[in-house]
Amino acid sequence: KLGGTLATATSDNSAVTDAQGTKLGFGGGIQVVLGLTNWFAVQPEVLYQNKGTQAEQTLPEGAATVTTNLNYIQVPVLASLRIPALRAITPKLFVGPHMAFLLSASERQAFEDSTVTQAVDNSNFSTFDFGFTGGLGVDFKMGGSTLTTELRLERGLLNYLDGDNTTLRHQSASVFVGVVF
Repeated sequence: KLGGTLATATSDNSAVTDAQGTKLGFGGGIQVVLGLTNWFAVQPEVLYQNKGTQAEQTLPEGAATVTTNLNYIQVPVLASLRIPALRAITPKLFVGPHMAFLLSASERQAFEDSTVTQAVDNSNFSTFDFGFTGGLGVDFKMGGSTLTTELRLERGLLNYLDGDNTTLRHQSASVFVGVVF
């Protein structure tokens, strides 16, 4: 499955949350659907997810749009309630925990007349995140395979900044389209 993500961060401090803008990212990966009944399935996945934030900041070099890119391998295990509406169309609701492992981090600073992209030391960020994923989707049977579409919301529960007095947690909305064999 492949898709797009709108990611941001939340904090216990509303001023910090308000300063975090939304960043467009992407994701993709594989899933296995283990149908236990016609109505219920377990759906483990391994996904690449691009998360982070985008914010307007005043830096020593001037005003800039600063985009933080955090790249993760995310492993959700979802319980899926499937509603067999028609033979070829199956709406579904899903929820479950996810674990995420940080692969890399980078920061892009876009000034009025130039752009700087640089790798950021991963030690500034926690290498592990835990959270919950929930959403809804529709599966369309097409011969021997199934086209799956999903809208999902994700919320990290752990602070992804390491050694900082500020607490930031991931929050994102994603749309995925994929094929299940």
